[in-house]
Amino acid sequence: MAHHPIRLGSDHQRVHIVSVYHNTHLCATDVMDPEHRRVVTGKPNSLQDTSDYTHLKEWRLVPSRDGEFYGIIHHQYNEPLVAAPDDLAHDKDRRTVLTWIPGPSLGLQCLWDIKHAPEGHYLIESVQYGEYLYASDHPSKDKVFTWRKKEDPLNKQFYWDIININ
Repeated sequence: MAHHPIRLGSDHQRVHIVSVYHNTHLCATDVMDPEHRRVVTGKPNSLQDTSDYTHLKEWRLVPSRDGEFYGIIHHQYNEPLVAAPDDLAHDKDRRTVLTWIPGPSLGLQCLWDIKHAPEGHYLIESVQYGEYLYASDHPSKDKVFTWRKKEDPLNKQFYWDIININ
């Protein structure tokens, strides 16, 4: 069950989602296949700070019908963030995180539970899989996954800041 003292999102509220571990923004980038776009974390100074980069890091948090969970929709592409099915998983411990190119859906695979974490940060959990979004530090620091080992303790790799930019 979600624990939100205030509403985090609406169709019109744009946000940045920032990895606490790397201090980098969650970004949608290039097309992986006809149905999926890659999602990475990227530092603003690692890319030219152009309007293109600005648009890559803008998301919307859209409440589910019952208001308990959120769709995380890439603002420019209008694509929901999804934890990939098993056939697209990175390995047995990490599930790849992508956007779904066919567009918004608030089906189970597109819903996330956003929970409070220590120090004002958030945990973002896939409703379908019960796995937390995290910013990897191996093998490449820009990868974003969900962590499949539910018994492992959470650390700052799992913490995110959600910043309203409207």
